[in-house]
Amino acid sequence: NNSLPDELKEVSFAIFSRMQHTGSSQIHLVTHSLGGLISRYYAHNLEGTKVIHDLVTIATPHKGTITAFVGIGESARQLQPNSEFLRELNKNGGIYPPIQYTAIWSKMDEIVIPQEYVQQSLSD
Repeated sequence: NNSLPDELKEVSFAIFSRMQHTGSSQIHLVTHSLGGLISRYYAHNLEGTKVIHDLVTIATPHKGTITAFVGIGESARQLQPNSEFLRELNKNGGIYPPIQYTAIWSKMDEIVIPQEYVQQSLSD
């Protein structure tokens, strides 16, 4: 089981390929679940703030999920609330200007528990 930063190779390649294909210098990124965390990591650690115009996350466990305690592998440990990975990612509210953020979530989500961990205000 790979750690979340290991998944960055695919994300970086997809972003680079899309920008080359369209000739654009920035992208609008829509992600789901774990993809939101990977994209935020990319923004924070790999200069994604230069290429991501806005980031929409859907059902992303921005502050972790207690269901990760039953998971196995490094990525499950990283998704546990208050993990070192999430503490680092959420420093300074977890927002990396000038990216515009939108978080879409549901009170019916049975994976991200508690549901407050996906709310739009990452700094709460």
